[in-house]
Amino acid sequence: MLDWLTLKREVQPNEYEAIAEYLSEKPQIMKWTPSTGAIEWAQPVRESIRSDSHQVQIYVTYNTITISGSPCNSLGLSDNVFGTSNIREAISAHLAVATAILPFEVGQSSQYRITRVDVTHNFDMGGSSEVRQALAYLRSFDGGRYRVNTSAETVYWSQGSSLRSGKAYHKGSHIRYTNKRGTTDIDSERVNLSDRLLRLELKLGHAWFSRKRKENINPLDINYDEEFNNYFSQIIGNVEVKEMNLREKVINVSPSPGQGLSAYRTWALIKAVGHHEARDSMPASTWYRHTKLLKDAGLGWGDFATGQVVPLRKRTLILENSVTSWNHLRSLSA
Repeated sequence: MLDWLTLKREVQPNEYEAIAEYLSEKPQIMKWTPSTGAIEWAQPVRESIRSDSHQVQIYVTYNTITISGSPCNSLGLSDNVFGTSNIREAISAHLAVATAILPFEVGQSSQYRITRVDVTHNFDMGGSSEVRQALAYLRSFDGGRYRVNTSAETVYWSQGSSLRSGKAYHKGSHIRYTNKRGTTDIDSERVNLSDRLLRLELKLGHAWFSRKRKENINPLDINYDEEFNNYFSQIIGNVEVKEMNLREKVINVSPSPGQGLSAYRTWALIKAVGHHEARDSMPASTWYRHTKLLKDAGLGWGDFATGQVVPLRKRTLILENSVTSWNHLRSLSA
């Protein structure tokens, strides 16, 4: 599902008068010198509509209009645990919210460019202890360009990147936190159900969309669930692998049995000395060739980091098995 969407467009010359009139009635933040009264700069404040744990924010300046927030809120859903994966539906919902608030025409969807999308999936782990066990494994998943940071019951990869970043957390704990703060009001039945959920989140930032535009790729044509799967399969792996047949799998995906055996020996070296020392012990081209074959066989960066096949993947971290609704989750918990 799409958990966050940011839209932005330029203000057109024929809109300046209406925008200026609107902003003249709004509070502004400014930098000024009291002794002289000189104003160095001023900018309008952001307008927000509180809904669920996020806010739908509408930010109007003399040059741009920006709408950002959770599509779940724009769609009027009771929470943001489950929602839509349809980018066009999410855009329409954001524009409908802006139309209801702003006293001038917000423009057509074709005028806006997408600058951020968060894609999330929920995975049923069976209970809160299993979720915490999964997070304990995920904390060690640091490999290649995926740098890991942790905070409480959340694991981050490439945190702060303007391209792509990932996050994993316990949805039940998050809901309890937002309920306590008063930003959500989710009933106890759903809170207890959410204790079963490990939530994975992919953030696609403004630099990522800028690259896509340079490649003449229309963001409306992108399969965001596929982007999610591609990202997390590099970290976790998305193929069920058992240690006893890994050797055979590596050989099967390799151009030749000899290359497969060489890649498998690299895996044995990783288990013996760790992935950092194993990588430093061979040419970079050999390392990347062997790890590619190992990933084709189903391993992820987490397996390389821990030196073992992560046992949780067999049960719950196969990305195709995400939970899609409260009713789906209820059926799994029955």
